[in-house]
Amino acid sequence: ILGFIGAVGDGLTLPLTLFITSKLMNNIGGSSNFNNPDAFTQTISKNATMLCIVAAGAWCLSFLEGYCWTRTAERQAARMRYRYLKAVLRQDVGYFDLHVASTSEVIT
Repeated sequence: ILGFIGAVGDGLTLPLTLFITSKLMNNIGGSSNFNNPDAFTQTISKNATMLCIVAAGAWCLSFLEGYCWTRTAERQAARMRYRYLKAVLRQDVGYFDLHVASTSEVIT
């Protein structure tokens, strides 16, 4: 569930970044901001801070996504390897005399 939440959150960061960047560009291009430089600086600082917060959130969410899905994949691979080994060890010894397989055939 955490991996899914991380994936959705990571996917939402791009539209959010584009939205904040468009607000930033509108503030820079707005003609009313030239009259009051303090308000202009405050607005730009607010948007820049929001971009930094989104970047930090994107990093956390992408780490959560990658960690959870990698951990899940490793557990599934270990389970498959265990079941394969269990199936191989269940075979009679004569099976291996009839079915000669090299190590590369077993791995692939």
